[in-house]
Formats: sequence, structure tokens, C-alpha cells
Amino acid sequence: MRPERAESGAIIPLTITTTHKNVKEIMILVADNPRPLTAIFTLPEGTEASIATRIRMDKSSEIIALVKTDEKIWQAKQAVKVSASGCEG
Repeated sequence: MRPERAESGAIIPLTITTTHKNVKEIMILVADNPRPLTAIFTLPEGTEASIATRIRMDKSSEIIALVKTDEKIWQAKQAVKVSASGCEG
């Protein structure tokens, strides 16, 4: 996951890629956002397990990516420092 620092929380580019097989879903959570569950991507069978998106963050926080396969849910975390909130107004 990237990035580690963002000037503004309004637009944070995020890429999640995994080599796990049979990925069903990729979920993004931002631990300190008012609504932590930020996105859920459902992947059709045979699809490459890679997503690129942009998210908003209220403040510096940990981003958590959950990758759901047939057998298990895998997790990766990345702390991101935000200079200005992207969730105001």
C-alpha cells in the first residue's frame, strides 16, 4: 500500500495488490475516519487482485486493507500522515 504521507486528506491515491489466489473481495478501512469502512471491491472469479482508487481521510491514521479469499481474510496496514483533513464540510 502507498502512500505514507499526504498533503491533503481530500484525495489520497491508494493501490492494493496481492498475489493470493481466489480473491473474492478487497476492503479498505481507515481506522480514525468517522466511518472507518471506506470501500469494498468485489472481484469476479479470475480477476487480477489489484485495485487503484482514491480515498478521503479525516486525519492521520492507519489504513487497513483486508483481502478475502476462499479460505481466509488477510490483512495489511499502513500508517499515513495527513497534513489537512479531507472530510470537512
